Amino acid sequence: MKNTPDGHGPSDRGGVMQATRRSVHEPANHTFDPERRVPSGSIAWAEMVLRDQGMLPDELRIVTTTADRELVRRHVELHLERLEEWLITQRRSVAAADRILTQAAGARVARTRRAE
Repeated sequence: MKNTPDGHGPSDRGGVMQATRRSVHEPANHTFDPERRVPSGSIAWAEMVLRDQGMLPDELRIVTTTADRELVRRHVELHLERLEEWLITQRRSVAAADRILTQAAGARVARTRRAE
């Protein structure tokens, strides 16, 4: 997974996936995503969020078309588990990068002191 959950989210497909806009009739009291003008609280908005986060296309199709609430819940739960696993991996990577960079900074300080 290459992206973050904030719209630059995990995606095995490379860059950020943009939702396909489609006409959806929604009540006027819904707020809009400022970047995409999609009403929040709408099916199109939910689909856009899940797509941007890298939900698998087959799962996305199922959760947006099934009448089975339990099936929707299970697929969303699996998606959340994948996001959590991705976040754990990202945290470990950042911690490793921190250790490497901190050690390198310490080595630079030591070289500078020896040069003085």
